[in-house]
Amino acid sequence: MMRRGKNQVLFKFLPGKPIDYNQGNAIALVERWFSHKVDDVNKTRIIKEVYNAIRSFKSKRGYPRIASPDSFELLSPVFVEAELFPLTFICDSCSRAYSFGSVQQLNRVLRKHKCISCGGKLTQMDLVYTHECGHLWAPKIAPCKEHGFEKIILNKHGSNSPKDWRWECGICKRETSSLNSWCPACKGTSNSQICYPKPFRQTNVFTPHSLTLVNLQNLNEDRIYEDDIFKKLILAKYMDLFKKHNSTFQECLDVSPKDDNKLDQLIKELKAKNMSEEMINQVLESMNKVNPNKKGVRDAIIKEVETLISPPEGDMSGVALKAYEFMETLDSSASVHIKRIVESSERKNHPKIEQIRKFPKKLEEIGIKNAYVLNDLSIVKLVYGYTRGAPDNKSNEDKRTLNRFATDKSTDQGKTPIYLNKANTEAILLEFDRWKILTWLKENGVIDEVPSKDDEAALKAWFLNNVQTDRISPFREIDPQLKKTKMVYKLLHSISHALLTTCSVECGMDKNSLAELIFPSIPAIIIYCSNVQEFQIGGMFTLFENNIIPWVEKTLTKVGTCIYDPVCMDHQSACHACLHLSEISCVHFNYDLGRDILIGKKNSNEEIIGFWSKKFLRKVNVENG
Repeated sequence: MMRRGKNQVLFKFLPGKPIDYNQGNAIALVERWFSHKVDDVNKTRIIKEVYNAIRSFKSKRGYPRIASPDSFELLSPVFVEAELFPLTFICDSCSRAYSFGSVQQLNRVLRKHKCISCGGKLTQMDLVYTHECGHLWAPKIAPCKEHGFEKIILNKHGSNSPKDWRWECGICKRETSSLNSWCPACKGTSNSQICYPKPFRQTNVFTPHSLTLVNLQNLNEDRIYEDDIFKKLILAKYMDLFKKHNSTFQECLDVSPKDDNKLDQLIKELKAKNMSEEMINQVLESMNKVNPNKKGVRDAIIKEVETLISPPEGDMSGVALKAYEFMETLDSSASVHIKRIVESSERKNHPKIEQIRKFPKKLEEIGIKNAYVLNDLSIVKLVYGYTRGAPDNKSNEDKRTLNRFATDKSTDQGKTPIYLNKANTEAILLEFDRWKILTWLKENGVIDEVPSKDDEAALKAWFLNNVQTDRISPFREIDPQLKKTKMVYKLLHSISHALLTTCSVECGMDKNSLAELIFPSIPAIIIYCSNVQEFQIGGMFTLFENNIIPWVEKTLTKVGTCIYDPVCMDHQSACHACLHLSEISCVHFNYDLGRDILIGKKNSNEEIIGFWSKKFLRKVNVENG
């Protein structure tokens, strides 16, 4: 029995994936999982996020039409069931080929698992067929018209390419077939096409589609999705509107909208009895009713939110959830602000205190307003389906079908499984200077006006109103017509990759064990340790406590050049040598990246002013006084 960690199983042993088995001595196909149900997560939120991701696929198979929690099951793996696949074997000695319809047939015909003709060793064929519809099948030998399956051999014709290989009768030497095959699931349809065999380890044989979310342990899903007053109060808290009204979030929350009509009626009755305002308030307090002044304050705050926030397509739930996610991440993750690190170092008379005092200023230079180390970030990694076909193949991305996983042994019949794993890890959260980003957008001609740098509520509202997070798919570039969304996301994503590539040295973790989360409507990023077995190492805290300045300086130096320049800068401005990360680390498959966004670029058609360019930094420093 093979034992694997849940995170490894979640991505490398999913249903429908061919795998190395028995230390590479065999190939198997994961048929299904045995799992247990997961209840202590935000099920409604997870399903809504999954459905938003699913919407980007023109073709999908097996998913319910409505995003109802009752149609899905959230599961965590216990063990995996796999079967030998493909069931096609070639003799190492005489090249005789065998193919079987089942393991039972194989064991019945080849009892000693040796070649019937010569007794030679049999090698399992490591080739499979895939089609964009999601179907996977194995090579099958083609019989001779005269001698049937008596002795079919694989003739490679001296080539390493399976496209040149042929099935051949070992008796009469006639070719019986090439190895090309039509998709059996699409045969006779307009989607049918010839498929060529490929190694089962090839990445486009099986592409899992996944999401990583912050686990919002205290989220009241009913209220965030259904209670309009609650949504607006969440946004008011995020924009810090309560202070100027001399109120608190909880006080306004205690004013139940359900009691408003009854309260208004009672006040009217008391006024009819010629009671003064002071006496009415005393009566209401004694009856544990809400003071009408508090109701007035709440209504004024809500009106201010309605003036500030006008989200795309009127989705107040979506923007409220993004604001709540950011606030809850800071509240529940044992967060420590960079300024507290400085204060702690001063109390301890740290030998590098003069350098540590410069940390906040150094982060401000690259546009970061607030920085936190999160010692206990709760995340949920989930997988909701798979495709066959490379995720970066734009020529066939519209043809690829997103397939749901087969019904789990532990799943109620008819429900669609979503597999997930919860974990706690350490991370760094970087919140950006909103005014600087908007000023940069204005300098690049994306927007015309920028709110005052002192109006934090208006700055926060701009990002909630203009960044359309529901139009961002992990698996393709953001539509260029969504100019504001694309530019903001590309900036954050490029900064995230630039910082992550240099972070590993400073925090003592392997680059591939680090990953990112992007919050474009805040705007903020999280760099976290994705290898949960390492989360107690304290590498992120070490980085925060000692290495902010070398981290930032190395990032600025590294992003300035690429070994493939000028080709890299003249084309995408991002490649595997400079900004690209592994698919495990990147949330957006290396789309919407560019060093040009950071350091600037000028050609005959246009000039991009870089967010970290000297030209832009001089301008914002002058405007900041």
